[in-house]
Amino acid sequence: MAEEAVPWGDEFDDFLKSLDDDIQGKYGMSLRDFLLNPGKYASVSGSAEKLSKIKGYVDNYFENTKESLRDENERFEGELKRVDSQYSKMDEAISTKTALARIPYITPVDINSEGVTNEEVVIGDYNNAIDALLVKLVNVSTYVSNISRDYKNYKIGRWLFSGQKNYTVTINLQSSPIVLIDNLSDQMGVAFDAAMDRFNAAAPVKK
Repeated sequence: MAEEAVPWGDEFDDFLKSLDDDIQGKYGMSLRDFLLNPGKYASVSGSAEKLSKIKGYVDNYFENTKESLRDENERFEGELKRVDSQYSKMDEAISTKTALARIPYITPVDINSEGVTNEEVVIGDYNNAIDALLVKLVNVSTYVSNISRDYKNYKIGRWLFSGQKNYTVTINLQSSPIVLIDNLSDQMGVAFDAAMDRFNAAAPVKK
């Protein structure tokens, strides 16, 4: 029998399955099934109390996991500060060079790059060689897009230099398990809140 389709990715689904055995053993309820079918639990006695305990269990799981990775968290925080600092330098340099060359420098809402091949340049720190590269790229571009992304309060720099040939320049961020944990925590929060809204909407009206 085919497994029920889920509205989230495989990574999050595997995570839910890894927690479910313990959660079912403790609370007699499947977190994964609740997130998929919250309405069916609305009329089951004691469900609200169990869900409150499950939410606490999951919150503690993430807190304990982050605590066990304290050294990695400190290392990664330093890496994020470095990347954010390099973003500021690159952004200022690109802004100055595009203004001098009268090339538009934009921050688009979205870019449709389907079917377009970009040459990717990944850099560490901004220096004289990178500055010279930026001059070359700006001069062969029709416009430059700031397509950087936010992570917490930090900027992860990425720019698209669009012309006859497209180039992207990205500031390298060393990988960390902290990113995966944060992503799973964020997804859990969104999924649980949405399921609770459906659970409460389906709950019998008390007279």
